[in-house]
This record gives sequence, structure tokens and C-alpha cells, in this order.
Amino acid sequence: MSTLAHEVTGSGQPVVLLHPVGLDHTWFAPHAAALAENYQVISVDLPNRVALDRAADAVAAVLSQHTDQPAHVIGVSMGGMVAQYLALCHGHRVASLILCATAGGFDPQARPMLRERGRSALREGMASVVEPTLTRWFSSAAKDSPLGRRCSERLLATDPADWAAAWEAISRLDTVRHLHTLAVPALVITGSLDTATPPAAAAELARALPSALLEIVPGAHHLGVFEEPRPFLDAFARFLRARTPTSRKDSDT
Repeated sequence: MSTLAHEVTGSGQPVVLLHPVGLDHTWFAPHAAALAENYQVISVDLPNRVALDRAADAVAAVLSQHTDQPAHVIGVSMGGMVAQYLALCHGHRVASLILCATAGGFDPQARPMLRERGRSALREGMASVVEPTLTRWFSSAAKDSPLGRRCSERLLATDPADWAAAWEAISRLDTVRHLHTLAVPALVITGSLDTATPPAAAAELARALPSALLEIVPGAHHLGVFEEPRPFLDAFARFLRARTPTSRKDSDT
């Protein structure tokens, strides 16, 4: 597998940003800019058409190029799934986990529905999946905003085969029964209006992790981290400050 496209900004203890299905690292631009004031931020484009554990292997390879330190890993939706495999398969690379709008597994009856999200794009094209995807991800106001239009354009540019492969990988997610082995601190966070990975799923994920905090952002939807980034960034910052011995800003004062 070739090296993943990625962007590195800032300096200090590394923070890795892993994006949702169908998007890319550029969606984290405001988050990376804020975090880069105190951390080395590595924003990664996840690979196409691979299993989630293989995606984690590729992220670990990117980390090895830039740092010997364990990284704080922030994953959103599918990115949060890859983050879990990164911690399970490359634990020495992970200092902590921030798992945003994600899950550790799905009920058996839900897995065919997840696969169908990808297969419908193969049959009918990406235009057929844009509306239901935006409905799951954003508020009705955001769907008609520049954010929603940007997301629509991004999805329409996606290769249906890549989309289908990603949903096939997501449908196979099965980490929750292994998470008890992880000793790293974790923050599990989602929006109160997230219907894709709802608060109940976030609570289940947090219970599976030995050292996890759970935070629910009032009024936020599935990708509230992009729609209303401030409360999520504030939560990330609080969590990271408590687990970073000395930030760059602190060392300069």
C-alpha cells in the first residue's frame, strides 16, 4: 500500500485526525489550525477499498514517518472505527483516543443495511445516495448551507466503488468485544441528535473502554463536529490538556 496523503502542521505531541467515509483530511482544516497551536497535527486521507484494520496499518505507517511518540488519535465516524483498530493493532502508537460519532459494532440486522448504502451507489450512481447521506449527517439547515453543498459536491465526486468498499468495511466493524484490552484514556463524544451513531451507541462504546469519558453535545447531529465545531473543539481541548504533560504554549510562558 502506498503512503497515504496527509498534512502535518504545528509541533509538539502528535495528534492524528481521521475523517468520515466519503470525505478527506481537508474537512479538518479549522480543527487542525486550532490544535496546531499546541500540537503536531497529522491529518490523514484514509485509504480506499481496504478493511478497517488495514486502514489502521496504513495510518500507523504515516505516524512512523513523523514521530516516535504515541499520538492522540481523533477519529470521526468511520475515522473513529479506524482509530479503534489503530489502538488495538498498534497500541504503542496511541496515547489516547477521541472517538467522535462512531461505534464499536452493529447489530446483525443492521449490517446488510450498511452494505446496501454502498451497493446502491454501484447500481444507481452517487447521486442516489447524496440526499439520504446528508439527512443522516446534518441538520436540515446545514443541508442547504455552503457546508451541505460542499459535502454534496464531495460525495458526487466519489468513485461508487470506493464508497461501496467503505460501507462493506464499516458493515464488518467488530471491535467492541476487544476494547476491554485497551488501557489508553478515551473520550467518546457525539451529538444528542445523532441518528447514525446515537447517544445510546456512544454510551455502549464508552462502557466497553476501561478508561473512557462520555460527552453528549446538546443539539448536535452526526457530523456536528463540522457543522458546529466549537463545542467539539472545546471538548477535545479539555481532554487533551488533561493528558498532555506540557503544551507548547505552556512551555513558552
